[in-house]
Amino acid sequence: MKNLTKYLFLGAAALLTAACSDDNGGGGGQERPYDGPTFELSCSDVTATSAMLSIVPSDDTVGYYFDVIPAEEYAAVGGNVTEWARDLILYYFQNYPMLPVEVILEGLLSYGADSDTVEGLEPDSKYYAYAIAIDSQGNPCSKPVVADFTTEAPGDPKDCGFDFKMERILSNSATIVVRPSDTSTRYWYSIEEVDGWQGDAAIPGLVKMTIDTYAQSAGMPVENVVKGVTFRGESSERWDVMPNTSYYAYAFAVDAEGNICPDCMLYKERFKTPEYDISQAEVSLTYRYFDGDELYAANATKYPNARGKVLLQVEATPNEEAADWLVAFGSGDMTDPSIYPDSQTIQAMLQGGGQRSRKVSQFWIDGWKIGTLMSFGVDAYGLNGTLYRKLLDMKKEGASPVSQVKDPSSVAATGTALEVAARPATGLRMPPLQSRTGQRTTVGRLFAEK
Repeated sequence: MKNLTKYLFLGAAALLTAACSDDNGGGGGQERPYDGPTFELSCSDVTATSAMLSIVPSDDTVGYYFDVIPAEEYAAVGGNVTEWARDLILYYFQNYPMLPVEVILEGLLSYGADSDTVEGLEPDSKYYAYAIAIDSQGNPCSKPVVADFTTEAPGDPKDCGFDFKMERILSNSATIVVRPSDTSTRYWYSIEEVDGWQGDAAIPGLVKMTIDTYAQSAGMPVENVVKGVTFRGESSERWDVMPNTSYYAYAFAVDAEGNICPDCMLYKERFKTPEYDISQAEVSLTYRYFDGDELYAANATKYPNARGKVLLQVEATPNEEAADWLVAFGSGDMTDPSIYPDSQTIQAMLQGGGQRSRKVSQFWIDGWKIGTLMSFGVDAYGLNGTLYRKLLDMKKEGASPVSQVKDPSSVAATGTALEVAARPATGLRMPPLQSRTGQRTTVGRLFAEK
């Protein structure tokens, strides 16, 4: 979903007398006079790419919407801000039919004094800021107040540097944040495999070729493609990657045609994806095992098949990161990951060889033998934690008293021994095309919470 834009105008103040009615019928009915409110709009901290807009209405009970229109789009609608606002709200109604009207309006409208900071504005560009009263059906119900402003000129791109934050590197995806030192500088940012890297000097030319090829195939002006696939200000992108592979994240300043700016450097940082993903989810285990012959002697009715067997009961305590967990028991020594790889063992546990989300699990084992107790946690994202393995050498003299066994009705269904097959002993990427203009952060947060 594209968040709504809202920009600020410098040193402006205006008053608006609104006309509102809750029953003027779908935006086409006759508006009724409403005595107020008036709006005071003021702007501060305007830069080439960001600004703060503050609005104080005279009536805190009337909902209103405030936003901006780029000058070229303002001209395209003939300065009809009422039509612009109506179409914008209708867009949300049509694209979120599952949400009641009142829920959408709650996310869009302001009541009382409000302010918002926007980032990602185009430098040295003209905008029209406006505020307009909106009724309970989403219809504009007043004449809008409008004021224009122009953002400051951009800085010199050759002075812009780039920092990379590897926010979330997984085996199949990488989320990377890029922070330019000058938010007014337009830049290209992507990732490439280290093995396919063709050199810092060659990459900008290949990027330019990629942009030109796309523009030609799509029948779009190069300038429009550049605006769609480059960035201003801090950006965060999620990339598809391959496991256990080294990449460069890289960025450089570009001009309107997609060329690297004169005297500009290419910045890059290396990272490597893991072979598989490990979370911090963990589960601690405590266990006891019991002599089946003693269980049968104590209560043959409750344990009719216990003779010659060992009962293993395991209590699990997950940590805060663990939303789920699995516990399993395997016959023999399965502690060597070179013979029983983590990935295959975890897969076997997931396919039914482990007991899931049980505070207490139990396993019936055929006689006194060596076995391996295993567990791992799973976090809220579905990522597996480290596989825990403990070798158990169960002997008759180590069995716990029958009095300490937990009632079978209070534990999980009996698990079976886990079986895992032992290992034998032997082109340039382009960001998705999209608008990257400034966005109203308040509306974005409200809709994200719905």
